[in-house]
Formats: sequence, structure tokens, C-alpha cells
Amino acid sequence: MTSMSDRSQRPTLWDVARAAGVSAKTVSRVLNGEAGVAADTTARVQAAIAELGFERNEAARQLRTGRMARGRSLCLLVPELGDAGRAELAGSLASAVEAHGYRLLMTGSGSAGEREAELVQNLSEAGVAGFFVVSAAADHRYLIPHLRQGLAAAFLLHPAAQMQADSVLVDEVDAARQATQHLLRFSHRRIAFLGPRHDHLAGYQDALSGSGIPLDPDLVRTAVQEAPEAEAAAREWLAAPVPPTAIVVAGAWLALAAMRPLLGSGMGLVVLEDVPAADLLKMPLTTVSASLSDFGEKAAEVLVNRLEGRAGPPQRVVVRAHLVARGSGEVRPGLNRPGPEPRRSWYRRR
Repeated sequence: MTSMSDRSQRPTLWDVARAAGVSAKTVSRVLNGEAGVAADTTARVQAAIAELGFERNEAARQLRTGRMARGRSLCLLVPELGDAGRAELAGSLASAVEAHGYRLLMTGSGSAGEREAELVQNLSEAGVAGFFVVSAAADHRYLIPHLRQGLAAAFLLHPAAQMQADSVLVDEVDAARQATQHLLRFSHRRIAFLGPRHDHLAGYQDALSGSGIPLDPDLVRTAVQEAPEAEAAAREWLAAPVPPTAIVVAGAWLALAAMRPLLGSGMGLVVLEDVPAADLLKMPLTTVSASLSDFGEKAAEVLVNRLEGRAGPPQRVVVRAHLVARGSGEVRPGLNRPGPEPRRSWYRRR
């Protein structure tokens, strides 16, 4: 067996399983005193526990025995729990996995995914069988030992980094193409792009190129992560000598921030993500997004198939987005005069 004496981290159930040459489930059965485990297997597990100095995560044990049906619980890991869009995604996934006999939990892993590895370890010890991962982490290889032990994971919206794993994605290039083409149909020619990554740029540029419009670097802002940055970019464009007449924004929260200075300006806006209550805003937002019910069903199918042994090599499922016109993307340039900026609510009075 491999000694853990020189390791700085607390040994896990997975370490015990590897040292004893058994599955994590077998270790769990030994720890719980379940019948049906061979005597020599029990002895190997107990020897590994003693050698590694393994101590059971009591909080995880209580969580498992008190609230989780063993093997039938899945978890959605998201960067921030306060994101309303992620809450809607959780609702869609919960309905989809319940149809397969599973239940769904949801927890936050931090804006940069800094808590993902710890959460996966603790929750898997607590009986969670699989994870839906919405992640901003730069490296997901911490999952590899868990996957080898039978844990399942499906990455949503963004693929796994530094490893191969099941993923369910939205066709972001096509979404940006649809948004830009929609604005072009309403006679916009100076269309700006704002987003956190470069993923959508190919679709945005393809639509411009198809209309004979060269890419203007001054109208592109990528690596925008926070709402204040989005609002600042919108204000800067509004104050430019020749401002854009419309903006494509990748992300609901960035769009809501950018919208504040745009109210009353007559500038068009299309958002590459569904926005909760988009039709109730003072500027009802035109969006391009995938159907949450379709996305949830496909994601649930991918993860459940992996858990139940019906999957082969890692899958990459791509879901097409659809445009919903609500008003902000249907404004023609120059037809609305700038008005005063509202100071309070973005929501209509009912």
C-alpha cells in the first residue's frame, strides 16, 4: 500500500479505495457495517484505513443518512448561487432527473471554481452519484480519479478544461450569428460586441462579413467579467464621436448592467442568454438562448446514461439557441431620441 504520511491533504475515501484495491462503494459499505462484504476484502479496507489515517467526514455521513437517497442524488455545481439564470437551469434539470428517479441538489463553487474539488470530494462521500458542472475553473483534472471510481460528471455550457468529459453545450457561435444578423435586418451597421470570452466572436464576425462589414476593434470588448465593466463599456460607446447603433451582449447580468445607460438612447440590444423576466423590463430584452427544458432533458439523459452504464466515449452534445424578439433588438437606428436615464427601477409599474 502507498503511505500517506508525506501528503499534506487529509486522506479521502477514494484514497482508501485505491490503496485497498476496491471501489469507493465497497469502502463505504465497510464503513457502514453492511453485510455481504467478503472477510478478506473487509480486512484490506480496514488495513488501508489504519495505514492512511483515514477519518470519516461525519458531516457528510449525516448528510447522506439523513437527507440523501444513496446513489440517487445528483448535484449541480455553479459558480454563484445568486444567479437567477442558474436557478432556472436548476429547475429544468430537477424536473428532468426526477423523471429518471433521481433528485437534484445545487451548490456554489466560487467565481473561479476554487471550491469544486473540495465539494466533489465531500459530496461524493455523502452519497452524490453524479455532478452537473457549470465551471469557470482552468483545470478539471481533479475529477479523473473520481471518474475512474464510478462517479459521473457532465459539463454544462462550457466543456471540461484539461481533460475529456461529457458536455452539453449551447452553439454559441450560431447564437452570436443569429443575434448579429437580426440587428442587421433592422438596418444596423455599427454593431458592438460585449462579453466575458471570445467564444461568440466567430459568429458575430461571420454575420458582419456576410453583409460586407469589416470588424471594427473599437466595437469589441471581450474579457468583461463584472457588471461595472459592462456598464462602463456601454457608457464609453455612447459617448464616442460615432457610437454604435446596437450591441450584442453575451450574458444576462452583463446585459442588465449595460442596459442602464442605454435606456432612452435608442440603441438596439440583443442578449446571448435568457434573462429572467425579460419581457417585464422597461427595455424588454430580445434574447438568443436555448430552451431550458430541452437543455435540461439532454443534460439529464447524458449524465444518467453515464451513471447507468449506457454510455461509451465522452459525448459532446450541442443544443441550438433560438431568438425571441421582445423589443430591444427591433429598434431601427436613429428613430428614437435619447431620453433621461431612469434613476431607480428597471421594471415596469404594473
